[in-house]
Order: sequence, then C-alpha cells, then structure tokens
Amino acid sequence: MRGGADTGLRLRPTLATLDCLGSRKLLPAQAVAELREAYVFLRNLEHRLQYLEDQQTQTLPASAEDRALVARSMGFADAAGFEAALQQHRGNVTRQFEAVFAGAANRAGRASAERAVARQPGRCARPRTARRAQLRRPRAVLARLRVFRDSGGYRRMSASTQARVDRLVRA
Repeated sequence: MRGGADTGLRLRPTLATLDCLGSRKLLPAQAVAELREAYVFLRNLEHRLQYLEDQQTQTLPASAEDRALVARSMGFADAAGFEAALQQHRGNVTRQFEAVFAGAANRAGRASAERAVARQPGRCARPRTARRAQLRRPRAVLARLRVFRDSGGYRRMSASTQARVDRLVRA
C-alpha cells in the first residue's frame, strides 16, 4: 500500500520487505515475526509440492499417502500435525492482512465519506426519503447503507459501478 509513494519499500525479496516494514514500525514486531514464519513455511511447502508433482503447483495433494509424504518432508510426524501448522500459518497471515487492510479501509472510508458529504451536503441523512419508500426502520437502513458505502467492497467497485449503486440507492 505504501510502496507507490515510498520507494524504500519497493524491495524484491519479501523477507527484506518485511524487515523494512518492521524497522520502520509500519508493522508491529509480532506481525513481522508471524508473517516471516508463514512466508518461509509456505515457500518450503510450495517447493515440496512442486517436487512431488514435478510441476508448478500450490495445491495440496488429494491422496492421504501424498499428504503424509509432504508432511514428513516438512519435518512433521504425520499429516495432522502438518495440517494444523499450515492452518496456523494461514490464520496468522489472514489476521495480519485483515488488520492492515481493515485499518486502511477505515481511513479511506472516512476520507471517502467526508468527500461525499462535501460534494453533496445533506444527502447522507435523508430519513424522509427512506420513509417514503415505506421502510419500517428507515434510520437503520440508512445507517447500513452508510456502512456499505464506507466498506472496502464498495470502494473496490469501479467508478461506473459505484455510480449505478448510488442511482439505485439514493440515501
């Protein structure tokens, strides 16, 4: 997210980028450690899967025998231990990803909402319009619409799609 403006973050090796993010305090030390461990684990897994299949792949084998073989090659006694570690690393990556992007989305959402209010003052709170649509709880519906418009899903839409949503839902 910051690499576009900060050329110091445009590093090729992922681990070097993680170290840079940690040293600049852009990510907490715990996040850097978890992401580093997950990266190494997942890269090692990817290599073993490619050796097993003799082709580029990131897909775990379907057979229990091959899964056990991958688990042993990763240093685990059995597939269950390996799969528990895999889930732990995946969970850590997901949690860190969500923490980073949820924070960015909240900041971007606030900025987006502020710009929308500046462009169309008074348009963000029209309970009268919602009542005319015969909604039972117009204020609750409007609140949900505001949350949706501040969401990452809405912001990821193209400008034309956002415009269509805005035309459909005039809140």
